[in-house]
Amino acid sequence: MKCWDLIPASHYGILYHMTEMRKITVEVPARTLQIAQSFTGEGVSETVRAALEALARRRAAEEFRALRGKVEFADDWKTLRGKDDE
Repeated sequence: MKCWDLIPASHYGILYHMTEMRKITVEVPARTLQIAQSFTGEGVSETVRAALEALARRRAAEEFRALRGKVEFADDWKTLRGKDDE
């Protein structure tokens, strides 16, 4: 697998502003919601969005970790680091 074969993050819906929205009804424990809202400092919708985005990022990270050792890069990290000095 080459590095350009990787699926972009947008494939996983990891965008700050998602382009398509769905209205949903969700039943959650009141205490859990209260704790989550106190953490985010936001309302119900933003708190639920933040949780869903965190899950999407977590899944993408797991899939990228699964690629460890399977992606071929043209340069190694030492060569790339040297390019920053140019």
